[in-house]
Amino acid sequence: NMSGIAGILYFDGDADSRPAVSSLVNAMSHRGPEGNSLWIKDNVGFGQCLLRSTPESFHENQPYMDVSSSLTITADARLDNRDELIAKLGIHKRENKRLGDSELILEAYKKWGKDCACKLMGDFAFAIWDQRKKLLYCARDHLGAKSLAFVCNERFFAFASESEALLSLPGISSKPNEELIAYFLLPAFQDFNPRTSWLSEVDGLMAGEYLLLSPDGKPSVHQYWQLGPSDQEDSYVSERESREAFLEIFSEAVRCRLRTAGDPAAMISGGMDSASIR
Repeated sequence: NMSGIAGILYFDGDADSRPAVSSLVNAMSHRGPEGNSLWIKDNVGFGQCLLRSTPESFHENQPYMDVSSSLTITADARLDNRDELIAKLGIHKRENKRLGDSELILEAYKKWGKDCACKLMGDFAFAIWDQRKKLLYCARDHLGAKSLAFVCNERFFAFASESEALLSLPGISSKPNEELIAYFLLPAFQDFNPRTSWLSEVDGLMAGEYLLLSPDGKPSVHQYWQLGPSDQEDSYVSERESREAFLEIFSEAVRCRLRTAGDPAAMISGGMDSASIR
């Protein structure tokens, strides 16, 4: 699943967001073999480059707006804990197969607000516009499988699945980020912002982070998860028990990632990790 998402929020309430969102989506049209779509609300606009890859995705259209809550979402997502979320959110089982992952994320935001990202499992990058609060919320999955680049200046905040797409916006420089180049060429060089991209004016969310953009136009980035030792670290009495627990978790992880609308295919390298899949 590799759809594309994009959006822009102009700080001038009278600005028209349609031209900019159209440019962002057109720059990533290769991600949308099944078409591109836009959602426009004056100075705010979302875009989606559509690739349907899961059974539920055939029942959803993005960007999606929930009229009752005035919430709008655009998401590149595959959720692996759908059943758990549906149970916690009290959603009727009959709606399960027709409920897209983007709508499920929106329901999670309704219940948990900015803490919703830590309740999700899977690969995801998404943005939610909260019309009532005038708040933009963006998040990236725990391990950073999906990407989300953004740029913020005096006129607007914009995001996209690909940093290069943001070059389609007026005034965004293609100047490379020399500090990041120095880091890769000189390992001892550490003086750079890890959220920066190859482009000097473009940043990106890191794995396990979410971003809030308040009406004052100042984005704040927060970490909701980081890899660390768990409480189960010392709970296995033998190597065999530990191995069996790993295989159970690993098998479930593989099963989740093969949830698809068609016949799945896997590229296997031949190493120890790939051999475990067979």
